[in-house]
Amino acid sequence: MKADLPQGSVSMVIENLGTPQNARSALVSPNVAPNTGYLRLQFSDPETRKLSQDELGAKAREILTRNFPGVEVLVYPGGLVASVFSNGYPAPLAIEVRGNSLDQLRESATAIADVARTIPGVRDVRLSVQLRYPEIHVNTSRQKAGFVGVDARSAAQTTLDGTLGNINLPSVWIDPHNGQSYYVVTYYDRQRVAETQQLGELPVRVDAEGRPVLLGAYGDIVRETGPIAVERNHLERALHVFMQTEGRDIGSVAKDLDAALAKTSTTRDVKYNWVGEAELMRTTFSGLGLALGLAVMVVFMIMASQFKSLRLPFVILFTIPVSLVGIVLALMAAGQGFSITALMGILMVIGIAVSNGILLVDDANTRLREGKEKAVAIVEAARSRFVPIMMTSLATVIGLIPTALGLEKGSEANQPLALSVVGGLTSSTFLSLFLVPVMFVLFAKAHPDEDEESEPSRHHMDALSPAE
Repeated sequence: MKADLPQGSVSMVIENLGTPQNARSALVSPNVAPNTGYLRLQFSDPETRKLSQDELGAKAREILTRNFPGVEVLVYPGGLVASVFSNGYPAPLAIEVRGNSLDQLRESATAIADVARTIPGVRDVRLSVQLRYPEIHVNTSRQKAGFVGVDARSAAQTTLDGTLGNINLPSVWIDPHNGQSYYVVTYYDRQRVAETQQLGELPVRVDAEGRPVLLGAYGDIVRETGPIAVERNHLERALHVFMQTEGRDIGSVAKDLDAALAKTSTTRDVKYNWVGEAELMRTTFSGLGLALGLAVMVVFMIMASQFKSLRLPFVILFTIPVSLVGIVLALMAAGQGFSITALMGILMVIGIAVSNGILLVDDANTRLREGKEKAVAIVEAARSRFVPIMMTSLATVIGLIPTALGLEKGSEANQPLALSVVGGLTSSTFLSLFLVPVMFVLFAKAHPDEDEESEPSRHHMDALSPAE
């Protein structure tokens, strides 16, 4: 693998094939059967290679599928951060189906996988476990086993010892010469138990006359197929369909797949759930969307109480759509979609844009109360508040430009946030100087203080006129 990839792009390759024999290694290994394995590639620093991480992953997939036809490949970036975001699943897109029947689960999951392969941008579709893996079944006759003094535990233990090996007691042996500790596992020669007939010749116990009791004396040994493992979620059997994306974001792919599954006859009635990163993304987006709506509502209520008006807060809120223009353009120019970090940047932009709008509208409202016309008041306010608004925006934009352009090493994770802030503040700073004044002229009340005082003054003059 290292030799097939571009020279200097990979610094280390770790391979792990089959199920580990060590008990501790089996707890953390993703391999669930002898026919599974993984390759971990440590790429060199981005400054020393020409291809990106996604491009190297695509080339690794091409190499594996070309050299090993029929092998299912799943390419996924490693690391603790990716594992946390995906909730431990080995793929960004994971669909879970539950049920009691393993055959029904396999049928539903296979139908979902077939539909997923038709979605543009979906790669590496596979099921979490194989449900038809070759097995050897030992069907024990309890009546025959009772005649020779063998119980069910002894029969099962003999089968495990003959195929996987036996951990002796004590399981750790300390070498008296060097003091090193070793796990001691004994097992039969694999070449001598390769067939079912040879497995039936394994001795289970020795009878009273010293003769061995063979496994085949009471057990019918046949070859069958069955699941490698049985997954459960909330005490219910489950099966997962894993998918990777290429050239598309997770949200749009999940949306297209939902629509395709609802239209296809084989998957229309299948009940499934998104898990992992897709579930986290949807939950977070809905939560942040609700937080954004509540934030806008609270800001509107506070401004309404401060200005004692419903019109001026409405004018200030027009800074939000003009900031969204820059956010969308910045993310599209960088080839990125909306993500959790981008949404966090949107929240930051809205806070700064609204505060800039408050400075502008508050100054214009003060001048309006002094008796100036609406157009004159808002123009003078824009002139006086232009410098503080510009300085606030420039300080934030200039500080985040290196992160937005990805110039700093390791800043790729925060790039969507920086792009949102830079694009949103840039458009909000310039466009709000045109849109907010227009909205102020349309919605602001002309000379509010004078209007309130003019009516009592007119009645007072009418009361004095007869006396005159």
